[in-house]
Amino acid sequence: MFRGSCYRWTVWYYVFLILHFTRISCSTTGSKEDTAGIIDGNIVLGGLFRIRKINGFNKCNKDVEVQVGIQRVEAMLYAIHEINKDQKLLPNVTLGAEIRDTCSLKTKALDESLKFILDSLTLRSSSQQSGQCLRNTTKDVVGVVGASRSTLSIEVAKLFRLFKIPQVSYASTSPELSDKKKYSYFARTVPSDSLQALAMLDVVKEFQWGSVFTINSAGSYGEMGIKEFKRLAKPENISVCVVLSEQVTDKSTSEDYEKIIKRFNKFPSTRVVILFMKDNHLKMLLKAARKQNYTNKVWIASDEWGTRTDVVKYFNQSDAITLTLPSLQLTKFEKYFRNLNGSNPRRENPWFQQYWQQCGDSICDTTFNDKLPYVIDAVYAFAHALHEMYENKCPNKTGLCKAMTPVNGTELRDRILKVKFEGKSSCNVSFHDNGNSKGKYILFHYTKHDHYNKLGEWQDELNLTNCSLSSRLRNIKSTCNDTCNPWSRKLAKKGTTCCFKCLNCSNKERQYVENEAKCIDCGSTQRPNANYSGCEDLPLRHISNRWFITITCFACLGALFTLIVTALLLYNITTPLVKASERDLIFLLLLGVFLNYIMAIVFVNKATTVICAVQRFGNGFSATICYASLLIKIDRIGRIFTTRNIKSVHFTKSHTQLVFVFLLIAVEASLASVGLIIKPPEVITVLPTSEDIFAKCNFGRLEYMTSLPYNALLILLCTFCSFRIRKITSMFNEAKYIGLVMYSTCIIWIALLPVHFGTSGSYEPITMALKTTLNATTILVCLFGPKVYIIVFRPFRNVERSASVIVNNSVTDQQSKVIGQSRHVREKPTDSQETPVNSSKQTPKDQKCEQVNLEIIILKNIVNANINPLTDEKKSESENETSQSQDGEKIL
Repeated sequence: MFRGSCYRWTVWYYVFLILHFTRISCSTTGSKEDTAGIIDGNIVLGGLFRIRKINGFNKCNKDVEVQVGIQRVEAMLYAIHEINKDQKLLPNVTLGAEIRDTCSLKTKALDESLKFILDSLTLRSSSQQSGQCLRNTTKDVVGVVGASRSTLSIEVAKLFRLFKIPQVSYASTSPELSDKKKYSYFARTVPSDSLQALAMLDVVKEFQWGSVFTINSAGSYGEMGIKEFKRLAKPENISVCVVLSEQVTDKSTSEDYEKIIKRFNKFPSTRVVILFMKDNHLKMLLKAARKQNYTNKVWIASDEWGTRTDVVKYFNQSDAITLTLPSLQLTKFEKYFRNLNGSNPRRENPWFQQYWQQCGDSICDTTFNDKLPYVIDAVYAFAHALHEMYENKCPNKTGLCKAMTPVNGTELRDRILKVKFEGKSSCNVSFHDNGNSKGKYILFHYTKHDHYNKLGEWQDELNLTNCSLSSRLRNIKSTCNDTCNPWSRKLAKKGTTCCFKCLNCSNKERQYVENEAKCIDCGSTQRPNANYSGCEDLPLRHISNRWFITITCFACLGALFTLIVTALLLYNITTPLVKASERDLIFLLLLGVFLNYIMAIVFVNKATTVICAVQRFGNGFSATICYASLLIKIDRIGRIFTTRNIKSVHFTKSHTQLVFVFLLIAVEASLASVGLIIKPPEVITVLPTSEDIFAKCNFGRLEYMTSLPYNALLILLCTFCSFRIRKITSMFNEAKYIGLVMYSTCIIWIALLPVHFGTSGSYEPITMALKTTLNATTILVCLFGPKVYIIVFRPFRNVERSASVIVNNSVTDQQSKVIGQSRHVREKPTDSQETPVNSSKQTPKDQKCEQVNLEIIILKNIVNANINPLTDEKKSESENETSQSQDGEKIL
C-alpha cells in the first residue's frame, strides 16, 4: 500500500513537471517541438504508433516506417472517418483523434502518454493565437489505441491505470498483459502470445521435430513468448528439446548475431529455430545467417514477422513458417490509402508528407501490414462502447450531455470488455474478462523463390491445408539425440542439457533404464519389460507338455498293468505257483511298484505345497517298499539254498519276513518324516535360464544325506545277495531274475543320478520321474512277467498234482538225507537198489527230525518245481499220470 502511494505521488510529481515545462515550451517554441495527428471531435481517442525509425543512438530520426507506421496511422484515421459518417453508430457525436509517435522507445512512449494526461488536466481556449501548443479543443482523451510493442504497452498501461484511462492495443501480445491486477485498464484486439506459443509448439509436434533453438528479443514480448514456449515444451508435457536459447537486445551488434549462428552450427542436426523477435532484430539475424551460410533450416517466427516483405530482405536458402493474425480483405481501406496525396500537408497526419517524399512522390509500398484490421477493430471497440454509454446516459440528445462530461473511464472499460461486433479481423470481435481476444492464427510458408504461401490455420488446434508443403516439411528432420535402443541410457552432450548420446546397459537381460539416465538391476526373479522402463516378473514355467504327457501316459500304463498283474495273482492265489512265490512279499512288492508309477506322475505335476510333501515323502518310501521286499526275499532264498544244516535256518516264515520288511520301511518313513519336520515342504523357484523361472519343490540336504543313501544301501545289499546265489542250481531261475532286476536298477541309478544333480530347472523332476518309472517297469517285467506267462499261456504247469509229486519226492529225498546224516555216512545207491522208503519203519528219532524240517523241505522243492517256467515244454507235456510211480524222479 505504501509503495503504491509513493508510486502514484511520483507520477503526479512527474506530471506537473511535464505540465510546467510544456507550458514554457509552448510559449517559446510553438508547435515545432511537438508533432501529433489531430482530428477534432466531441470525444477524442488517443493513438500511439511507431511512426519514425530510430538511429544507432536509440533516438528518433526523420525517416518514417511504412507498414508499421504510416499505414497503421491511416488505418485509425480511416476508422474514425467511417464512424463519423455512420448514422447508426454514435449519431450526433463526432469522434476525434490525437495520434502520437513512440519511435518504439519506452521513454518516448511515456512522454507522449503524459501529454494525453495533460490534456485531461489543462483547458485550452480555441481562441488562442499562434502561441497555442498543440490542440485548439477542450476535449479530453477518453481512451488510447496502442501501443504496438508489448514493452511499450506495459509501461504506458501502468500510467493509464492510475488515471483510469482505458487502453486497447492492436499489436501487443505479451502474456504479461493478461494480468488484470497490474493492467486492469488494458485490452487488446490481438490474442496473447501464450496462444501463439502453443500454436508454434503444435507446428513442431506436427512435423515431429525433436529439437529446436530459440531466439528472442529482450523485453516482455520476446521474453514472455519464449518463456511460455519453453513451459509448454517441458519434457513432462512433450518431448521437445530446446538445445540453445539466445537473447538479443537493441545494443547487440552484428558480431553478436554471428556468434549465435556459430553456436547453432555446433549442433547441425537441429534444424528448427523458434523466433520471438522485433522486426529490426529479425533483419540483423537473417543477415548474420546469410553471412555464415546458415542454410537448410526452418525458421518458425511469431506474428512480428508475419507476411512482411521488408523482413526477408536477407533471407537465404531455408524455409520459414510464420504466424499472422487473420483479417478480412480491406478493399475500401486499400483504395483509400492508394488515393492519398502527400503534396499538401495534412493536419491529421503530419508525417505523411515525409513518407511521400521518402517514397518519391508515390505510394512506395503497396504491401499492407497484417495488423491494420486490428487497428480498425480497436477504434470500433471504443466506438461501440461509447455508443452504449451515450444511449444510456444521453438518450435523445444532440451532442454530449453532462452525464458524459467527462467520460467515466472505469465504466468505459467495462463496456469495452462486453462489446460484440463484426470487425475487420474477424466476423465476431469480443473480449474475455482479462481483456484478451479470441486466438486464431494463419500459418504461412516462405521460401526465397515461392514467397508466402498459406500453410494452414490454428484455432485451438492445428489444421494444415497445403498438402504439398506439409509433405515437404515432414521430410525435414530436426533432432539432437542419437537413436538409442530401449536398453540404453542417455548421457547429456556437452553444452546442452537435453541432447544425449547413448550408452548401452552392461546387462540388458537383467537391467532396465530409469528415466532414460540410469541402468537399474532387476531382481533375481525379474527381467526388464518390453520397453525397458521397469521390471516384470519372469514367467513361471513348469515341465513342458511333451514331457508331462509322455511320462504321465507311460506311468499310467505301468500302474494299469500293475493292477492287472495284482488281480491275476489274486485270482490264482490258491495255485502252487502263487503259493510258492511267498504271497505276502509279492503283493507288498506290487504295492511298491504301483506307488513308484504314481510317484512318477506326482514328479511331473505342477509344484504345490501338497505335491512337494508327497514328493519328498513318497520318493524314498515307494523305493524302500520295493527294495526292502526284494532284500528279504532274496535273503530267505539264499539262506535256504546255501545252508548245510537245515536246523540252522531261522526266520523263514511269512509273518517273520513281513516284520523285517516293515522295520526297513519304518526306518525310511522316519527319515522322511524328520526331513519334512525340519524343513517343511514349499515351492521354490530357480533360474535355469535368463528368460524364465522354474517352480520346483525344496528337496533339502537331509533327503540327500539320509533317504537317498538308505535306498542305495538296500539296492547294494540286494545286488550283492542276488549275485551271491546266482548259481545255487541250474534250474532255479527266480534268483537270476532278481539279479537282473538289481543289475538294471544299478545301471539306471548310475546313469540318471548324475544327470539329476547336474541339471536344474525342469530336468530335475523329469529325471526323478524317469528313474522311478524305469525301476518299477524293470521289477514288473523281470519278476512278474514269467509268472504271468505261466498262468496265462502255460496253465498245465501250475497244477496241484504236480506239486504233490514234487512234495512226495522231496520228502523221500529229505528222509534219506536225514538218515544218512544221523549215521554220518552218505551212501549213493544204484538204480537197482533204490526202493521206496517205508515210513512205518522209521525210528522215533528220524520221525522227529523229519517233522522239524518238513516245512523247509516242502518250500524248497515247491520253489524249485515252479520257478522254472522255461523248462523244455516237450518234456513237460510228455509227463503223464504214471510218473507218480517212478520213485526218486528229480524234476529240479
